[in-house]
Amino acid sequence: TWVQAVILRSFLPIIMFFLISILIGLILYIQKRNKWEQLHLDESKLALQESENKYRGLFLNFRDAMMIIKGPNWKFVSGNPAALKMFGVDGEKQFLGLSPMDLSPSYQPDGALSQEKSRQMIETALAQGSLFFEWVHKRFDGQEFPAQVLLAKMELSGEIMLQVMVRDMTESKRIEEENRKHLQELEVFYKVSMGREERIIELKKEVNMLKQELERYKKAA
Repeated sequence: TWVQAVILRSFLPIIMFFLISILIGLILYIQKRNKWEQLHLDESKLALQESENKYRGLFLNFRDAMMIIKGPNWKFVSGNPAALKMFGVDGEKQFLGLSPMDLSPSYQPDGALSQEKSRQMIETALAQGSLFFEWVHKRFDGQEFPAQVLLAKMELSGEIMLQVMVRDMTESKRIEEENRKHLQELEVFYKVSMGREERIIELKKEVNMLKQELERYKKAA
């Protein structure tokens, strides 16, 4: 009985030692894992911050208007300096209270209501992921201008939004119209020139015929 008691009392410290060792090892493992997770989290945050900085730099310096709209009313939640300048808005605070419909005329050139057509474009972009089309916008002072629009579906903080990029085509349309008018002028000039050439050829024929008649008259005389 005494021997058994000694053995049992000897095992108790040993068991406690192993239990404490396992507990310390588990604590060290958890601490190490937490450090690795924190390191991975810090790296992810750094990569995200770099990505955000890169996107923000592109967003601010992009030469075309770049905006983000969010449902359900699809109003602007952000806009770059090019957008404010393009639409003639005083500041971002004023701009964020607007929607694309506030910067569009009542009707598009095809006769469609801008409100209905805008809704269709948004639904199509959400379904397809992106959509490129031509649109007539208007500046804050009411001046209309032709534009090319790209809608791209995106997700931020779990919310579905649309990135909107607008390019003012006023200058391109002006050059296109000038080229069209110039081409028409060239066509008119060509037709007039061809008419003159045909008339000159006819006159030469008439002159040759008169010369031949004079020659015959001289011979007959």
